[in-house]
Amino acid sequence: MPPTAFIDTNVWFSAFYCSPNAQRIITAHLHGKIQAVISPQVLTELITNVKLKIPQALSPLENFLNLSPPMIIKNPATIPVPIKSLAHHHDAPLLTACYLAKIPYFITGNTKDFNIRAIKTKLKIDVLTPNQAVKLWHF
Repeated sequence: MPPTAFIDTNVWFSAFYCSPNAQRIITAHLHGKIQAVISPQVLTELITNVKLKIPQALSPLENFLNLSPPMIIKNPATIPVPIKSLAHHHDAPLLTACYLAKIPYFITGNTKDFNIRAIKTKLKIDVLTPNQAVKLWHF
């Protein structure tokens, strides 16, 4: 069974903005080498950002999502107090969704917004950059 990873909005966006490592991750999902997971918040942010910043990528994004949809997990109703201190307030709902769904990996281009060591220790989630994920899984 392929590894399951929550993919942050910035990685999806970067894949459609021609970032090689982000593209490798999304392509790995397409080929079944990983199971990509997102929340409705990620999907909304992604579509909004693509429409605003790279509208020419909207059609390819829609085609990709229809061809190989990621697993969509629920947005959390609340953020547990312990998680609030582990991530920037904007990212805490994403980390919470990942934790509640028991997803072992969280891939983001903005690792500075996360207390990576504490997340690994307390939540048992590996927060990885796209580069780290590509190296870990040899994409």
